[in-house]
Amino acid sequence: YRLSGDEFTVALHTDEAANKAGFRLNFECEGPVLQLLHNDGRRVSATPGVPAKISDGYTEYASELDLSVTVLGRDCEVTWQFFDVEDEASCDYDHVRLLVRGQELGKWCGGSLPPTYRLSGDEFTVALHTDEAANKAGFRLNFECEGPVLQLLHNDGRRVSATPGVPAKISDGYTEYASELDLSVTVLGRDCEVTWQFFDVEDEASCDYDHVRLLVRGQELGKWCGGSLPPTYRLSGDEFTVALRTDEAVNKAGFQLTYVCR
Repeated sequence: YRLSGDEFTVALHTDEAANKAGFRLNFECEGPVLQLLHNDGRRVSATPGVPAKISDGYTEYASELDLSVTVLGRDCEVTWQFFDVEDEASCDYDHVRLLVRGQELGKWCGGSLPPTYRLSGDEFTVALHTDEAANKAGFRLNFECEGPVLQLLHNDGRRVSATPGVPAKISDGYTEYASELDLSVTVLGRDCEVTWQFFDVEDEASCDYDHVRLLVRGQELGKWCGGSLPPTYRLSGDEFTVALRTDEAVNKAGFQLTYVCR
């Protein structure tokens, strides 16, 4: 297929029996394909979980990235399956870091697997930094946690969601976001249109308790709470950020927005 639009979706459905080996496809796009580090509830990946490009037959991460993903889960074991990041003695060019509540446990580059970690806390963060050159194939790690695995705001390349894209809990039959969150996700894309499909955040006159914000390079375009959909935005820049803050009580069902970028 030669597709003329700015996005496509691949969907897999399986029934209860007769499982097979699956499939693989390659794609090449004229413009940049930009997503964030991917966390599917068992692993965090930048290979091929992009930003990425195809070069010399394999998938590379992109240049000039500062990306991170935080996993909320109790007593997690983190194991690395694959690691290929630009090498340099001090790892100041490209590197991957593992952090627990802001405290750095390790910073790595090169081709050797980092050590396995058994973490006693309730969250950890994986961060990727890349400079302007010498892109490599990236990394993949697996994690297993004793307690529930609660993820952050989810970006699947078309939408940003906190429903059910957790942290969440089930209460009275529906999914709520968790308490005391300060979460954000940045989407890299040019000339994006942002449209809200669903919005249910604790209401308060000044939105100081729970709120969602939309920002472009740190400049706040809006701050919302309650049950009304925020307005549609057409953004002329090359990135935007969605941020969710919650206090210690009155959790609601969250939000979902869709974005289309040129």
